[in-house]
Amino acid sequence: MTFEEYQKAALATAKYDHLHYDLQLSYLALQNASEAGETAAEIAKPLRKQQPYNDENIKAELGDQLWYIVNIAALRGIPLQDILKYNIDKLQKRHGS
Repeated sequence: MTFEEYQKAALATAKYDHLHYDLQLSYLALQNASEAGETAAEIAKPLRKQQPYNDENIKAELGDQLWYIVNIAALRGIPLQDILKYNIDKLQKRHGS
């Protein structure tokens, strides 16, 4: 599945269009932050309990974050390809590659 295919499928499941634009953007950003916390918790729990990581739970939380990210990009009209290229260009400049 490409990023574009994922974004199209993710947008088909979006159920926040009853909100005003600014509230949509805020909702998506806040939910993404919440999912980031859940991802962090999935990584922190095994450290405290001295247990192996649960990659299925980590995968699920990262997927939730990705859903919010692609919806934010779509709402702002930012193509995912632009985000990917921008990020790699930024990292290469930062690391002198």
